Amino acid sequence: MDVTRFRGSPIGDIVPISGSDPRFGETYEHWAFVPHPLPVLNVATTATRYDESFVAANKAVARLVDRGLLAEITGRGHDRVVRCDRVLQILER
Repeated sequence: MDVTRFRGSPIGDIVPISGSDPRFGETYEHWAFVPHPLPVLNVATTATRYDESFVAANKAVARLVDRGLLAEITGRGHDRVVRCDRVLQILER
């Protein structure tokens, strides 16, 4: 795998991994591609990820829901989870 082709990807990160294979008693060092989470999120995670207060993140998510860009999928008043159906439709093609 050409690791340089994956660096700077907008959809994930390249991370070093290492360990040992007990079958052969050998150690290994490689790279792994870790995709970013799918376009499903909750407000608390969004606040942490973007270094915003919970209130600010909640207002931003509510505006996106009101505009139809995100859809609330839990039906709850708190600990809501939202998703971006447009992105999911593209990923499912």
